[in-house]
Amino acid sequence: MILGALFGFIHALKIKGFYSRVLNWSMVVAVGATFTQIPIVVQDAYYLFALTQLGVIIYGISGSDFSAEKKSVVAGSGVLSLIPVLLFFNLSEFYLEIAALCGVVQIILFAYAIKKDVQAYKEEMGFLVILAADALTRVLSFLMFLFLA
Repeated sequence: MILGALFGFIHALKIKGFYSRVLNWSMVVAVGATFTQIPIVVQDAYYLFALTQLGVIIYGISGSDFSAEKKSVVAGSGVLSLIPVLLFFNLSEFYLEIAALCGVVQIILFAYAIKKDVQAYKEEMGFLVILAADALTRVLSFLMFLFLA
């Protein structure tokens, strides 16, 4: 997550789009705030991260100049990141399994976007990398739980 946030920080300095920049900076601040020792700040960071995931969905759906493929990749990444957050607040019994499955699908979606046309996602690459790092963290958490528990 730290490397993803660092990439998002560097990328946020280079992009021109206002909404992309706001999403990048919000995610960088949210990830950075989770490393503080103040519990209320950590909790607010999780809420901010969830709100930026909702922002990614809105950004992906409302992009009028986006192709259908780009809309589905951006909005799909947001949805696949938001599902585990909503399940966590619901305290579902199968949280880890569903979160890991969403993470695997999200990583595949991210890899598809990178392989297909990385230039088409130039504005969105910062927050897509952060979301992919979050997905990788969920998958690795599940694997550690599976093999170490």
